[in-house]
Amino acid sequence: MTAERSRTPVVEARGLVKRFPGVVALSGMDFGLYAGEVHCLVGENGAGKSTLIKTLSGFHVPDEGAVHVDGEVMAANTAAARAAGIATIHQEHNLVPNMTVAENIMLGDWKARRGVISPRRIRDDAEAALAQVAPHVRPNTPAGQLSAADGQLVEIARAVAQDARVVIMDEPTTALADHDVDLLFGLVQRLRARGLAILYVSHKLEEVFTLADRITVIRDGATVASSIPAAELDARAVVQLMVGQHVEMYQHVPHERGEAVLTVSGLSRAGAFADVDLTLHAGEVVGLAGLIGAGRSEVARCIFGADPIDAGEVRMADQPLQLRSPVDGIRAGIALVPEERKLQAIIPGLSVRENITLSLLDLISSRGVLNHKAENAVVSRYITELGVKTPSTETPIRSLSGGNQQKAILGRWLARKPKVLILDEPTKGIDVGAKAEIHRLIEQLARSGAAVLLISSELPELLELSDRVAVMRAGRIVANLDKTQATKETVMSHAAA
Repeated sequence: MTAERSRTPVVEARGLVKRFPGVVALSGMDFGLYAGEVHCLVGENGAGKSTLIKTLSGFHVPDEGAVHVDGEVMAANTAAARAAGIATIHQEHNLVPNMTVAENIMLGDWKARRGVISPRRIRDDAEAALAQVAPHVRPNTPAGQLSAADGQLVEIARAVAQDARVVIMDEPTTALADHDVDLLFGLVQRLRARGLAILYVSHKLEEVFTLADRITVIRDGATVASSIPAAELDARAVVQLMVGQHVEMYQHVPHERGEAVLTVSGLSRAGAFADVDLTLHAGEVVGLAGLIGAGRSEVARCIFGADPIDAGEVRMADQPLQLRSPVDGIRAGIALVPEERKLQAIIPGLSVRENITLSLLDLISSRGVLNHKAENAVVSRYITELGVKTPSTETPIRSLSGGNQQKAILGRWLARKPKVLILDEPTKGIDVGAKAEIHRLIEQLARSGAAVLLISSELPELLELSDRVAVMRAGRIVANLDKTQATKETVMSHAAA
């Protein structure tokens, strides 16, 4: 394996322990990263991945143990990590938006002469780094104008400019389209070929098995499988190591399609999409595919009543709907789990109980008085049925992992027994164990007779779950594919033609 090029790890964690109030985030963690390899780190939300990353990069001071670089103990601070050649590419942009690309790349390394900073030298050094990573990005562009993909590339260029020996990438593809993901993968492979040590963290197991030389699985702050060659594992084995028990992976079962529940005809919203026709049947999962910006989420919001419609109509059981607000959609039996969970679905400061019952107040109240017994019964039922892991129903929902937040949101809607459930990126940012549970839940919903509209940028997920797939491009539906026609190649050829 590539890791055998060097007997000594470039970076090694030995017996790391990190405690926070009431939580042991790392409990004796051991981890080694070698030059010229991609080492993938996987684990459920809350397993300790972020804490390990922050400790390796000098942000956290371990309570016990130490980080070693080339066999020597590294001081526990970010300056020491930077001096050791450790660079971290975070999930979200870590760029100063009002500064130029060049200034961001050279930030903290101005190389002033006699106290005078040379803008020309900043630009020249940044251009040299960009030439290796993203030659299409101009150094004078304000960072705030960059796309998500280019922002990631600029952060990698910063690591190159710093002569980094170790690059840590934390969920780097979360906001990227497929084309940008392919470019990033190519760049990762070039960095590996140059001898860099790369720590890659991802919930997406297809990415892990595409890139990894070795895989380490952590659970509850400890290593449960260390530096295993990727060829010796498969997705099922990794998931079982992550959760500590056997997990049934989702397998598609064709659903018996019932009557048409919801029909969309000529639906249009200026600047977003135009002339969309779509029919959802009871007991069916319809996938809505397309590149970022194709108009998928905008269609979902209009069907739900969250955004106004400029033309066309939505009919439920052949009755036209007047969708002036989400209240109208909810009353018609439509539910929406939006893409941006933290911004559009949860109220972080409210409890798990309050978030679950947020859309149920009309069902658990009488003459404006909340029936607490009915409320508690609903909350207890869906926490149990969906396996929401929470210390208490009164715990603020912001304290839960992304997967448990998502299950609480699903519980909110399932309690209303919707006829149509729209799921926009339902597994975004959640670990594979929770993802498998949500996949099974979607299948159960369809089997129970609900009509499900599924939007996902993860094509393997979309193709596996859907009975048929509608493909959007530039605000229009350009193809309707049945299960046998819907392949990754076919969908992408329509989406990007």
